[in-house]
Amino acid sequence: MSLGGRDLPAIFPQFRRDIGQFHRGIDRFLGSAGDTPVSLEYAVFVDLETALLTQAAEFTPTALLALLVSGGLTFLGTALLFPVATRWGTFLHASGPLLAGLIVAAALGADALVARLSELRHWPRPNIIIGPIALVAVSALMGYLQLSLLADQASRQGARMEAVAAGLSSIAEATGEEVPTTLISDHPMWLAAALDRRAVALPDEELSSLMLLSEAFQAPWLVLVDERGRYPGALLDGTADGCLAGPPVRIAAKDSPAWLFRLAERCTDP
Repeated sequence: MSLGGRDLPAIFPQFRRDIGQFHRGIDRFLGSAGDTPVSLEYAVFVDLETALLTQAAEFTPTALLALLVSGGLTFLGTALLFPVATRWGTFLHASGPLLAGLIVAAALGADALVARLSELRHWPRPNIIIGPIALVAVSALMGYLQLSLLADQASRQGARMEAVAAGLSSIAEATGEEVPTTLISDHPMWLAAALDRRAVALPDEELSSLMLLSEAFQAPWLVLVDERGRYPGALLDGTADGCLAGPPVRIAAKDSPAWLFRLAERCTDP
């Protein structure tokens, strides 16, 4: 690492010289204060300062530290500044450095633990394969559990979206309409795959923004599968009737019905 074009290890001696001059000035100021509270506090300060400078001089940045720090900063940035993005998986797309750092840290920690156990148990030599075997076993079990849960959730969600798609097709057939080429939904990817149509993500914004989105993408149908922020409540309380082209339609989708809202081209007074 460098600061102003100079390596940090080369800067620490200059720091020590400056600190030494500061100490000499303090010593002259204290004079013959003896063991007064001021002089005792100064002695404690000197000890603490010496320890910190020693640790700083011995500090060597590593690639592992860079991975962990950058990954931690990415997580804090997405969690604190963009909480909705973190909830919807944006952090997962940028979590590679942190995951790589945690994997390396786990391997190093396992090696250190095995070395400590070898010392405590007085083994003639450390068994270096214990740590990797334990890590692989835990990772395999956790991976199997996560994949099983995700597969079950995906199967249930897929069946639910197929039911929503069938319900939309039935409604369109009954009214002599066609399912629009583009729809708005709180589950756009699932709905697009089930209907073979384009889908736009529903924003948690005011109704005026929703109407602009509908106009921009020529998407007159809003399909709500789950509660998404202010919706569907904002469309069911009667205040949005002037922005709808018809009454809301309940779509029977197994145990979790969905809503279909036909959006008008422009809002009128209800």
